[in-house]
Amino acid sequence: MSRLTAARGLPRISQRTLDISLAAIFVVVGQIDVWLGFSDGDGGIVPTDDRLLVALLSVLTTSMLSLRRSRPLESLAIMLTAGLVQVYLVVPVAFFFGQFIPIVLITYAVAAYGRRPTHAIAGLPLAVLGVTAITMAVPSISNLDNYLFQAVVLIFTWSVGFAIGTRLRRTDELTRRAAELEMERTRLVNEERGRLARELHDIVAHSVSIIAVQAEAGETLLPDDPERAGEAFRSIQAASRQALVELRRLLGLLRDDGAPAALEPQPGLGELEALITQVRSAGLEVDLRVEGTPSAVDPGVALSVYRVVQEALTNALRHSGADRTAVMVRYLPDEIELEVSDDGDGTGTNGSGDGHGLTGMRERVALYGGQLQAERRTEGGFAVHARLPLGPA
Repeated sequence: MSRLTAARGLPRISQRTLDISLAAIFVVVGQIDVWLGFSDGDGGIVPTDDRLLVALLSVLTTSMLSLRRSRPLESLAIMLTAGLVQVYLVVPVAFFFGQFIPIVLITYAVAAYGRRPTHAIAGLPLAVLGVTAITMAVPSISNLDNYLFQAVVLIFTWSVGFAIGTRLRRTDELTRRAAELEMERTRLVNEERGRLARELHDIVAHSVSIIAVQAEAGETLLPDDPERAGEAFRSIQAASRQALVELRRLLGLLRDDGAPAALEPQPGLGELEALITQVRSAGLEVDLRVEGTPSAVDPGVALSVYRVVQEALTNALRHSGADRTAVMVRYLPDEIELEVSDDGDGTGTNGSGDGHGLTGMRERVALYGGQLQAERRTEGGFAVHARLPLGPA
């Protein structure tokens, strides 16, 4: 396995090269074992007519060492199958270097690199039974001493591999969990950035719109009506102060120097009157109507309602060319409904609009399981209609 092998501190390519090199060595040793008779006296010499077939089976067996990390259990099964085919169907000759040692190495690999603990555990009985079956077919080595020797070697090798594999699998699991936690942290950070971006857009767009309209009105009124011009400039001051307060609170959330953030409360339904008064001072008539019995509203929902009304009024002030706007807030048993409509014709100071405000409104409402519609009215003007649950969805 790539993740398990990476835990051993070697580059992946180096481990792959190591496995291929090990397999190549045993392919060569296995062929020498078959053709020159290293097993003479234990397993016997392969008859000349069968050597080519046995040599091919030996290549299949020893080449499986190249897959000892990526496919250890499958490699063990192929090794044992090739050995059983040879001793039962071709010639009953066993090879120490070409069969038993590769099986021992792959048994270790199953225990150490098995993808699951069940795979690792299955490797031991498979190896012991397979080697025992091969040995039983070779009369010259089929005795109790050989059975015990092979079993002890396989059990010891498997135990060492399983101990190492348990550590590697635990490290792999911790790495996986750390990656999942990092992904979750990144997701939360991105969500928070999006929320802060919406907050920043709402604060700046609304306040700057008020300031721009009042500055234009003040400049127009200053020569002929200094008193009303002074009111316009005072409205600019109030809007600027409010924007600074909200910006300090918002930017305080982004501080990373340990300093406490500003503790001003988030605006909500209780601040709608002040918001509407501010918009009225900018020259837009706003009628506020509240229907139903006021109910307890989740603070996040209340903030979303406030921001939707703020953004809708800002759009009416900047884009619609409206003279009058109506704000309706209706309390329902499980929901709160709001509508902001104007009588404009889209000939305001910035009729193009960038659409970010409407997108932000939809995201705010959807975050709490609500719905929002924004469209032109058949009788003229523009309307924003939203429904949200009283608490989070």
